[in-house]
Amino acid sequence: MRRLIPLLAALLLLLPLAACSIGHGEADPPEYIPLSDWPENRFTDSLPRPEAGTPEYALLSGDACAVFLTGITREEGEAYLQALEEAGFRRAADAQEESAGGFLLIREETAVSVSLSEGTLGIRITCPEE
Repeated sequence: MRRLIPLLAALLLLLPLAACSIGHGEADPPEYIPLSDWPENRFTDSLPRPEAGTPEYALLSGDACAVFLTGITREEGEAYLQALEEAGFRRAADAQEESAGGFLLIREETAVSVSLSEGTLGIRITCPEE
């Protein structure tokens, strides 16, 4: 069971990126973007910036952006969840155990999926097109 939760949390983040291309024929795969700092784009503009962790890379598609940070503790990841809630996001779903967790938070039309474990934080943002 301990190995199942991190896998489910990763799927929570990545499955919607893959699903964007299902049934749409020629959809492009998400763009891989190496990072040295928190990315600035229409997706991340609506989120608080994490105070811990090192941004490693992002996956960007037309309707979503996933940002992955390393060097973060589970407690720091939970503090980021709290920052999202303080920014007006509400938890819609979660699955967690001692070693990892996956969370879905929603505010208006923006959805944020968060996967956290010791050492890694994944954040996937979807919002309507401008």
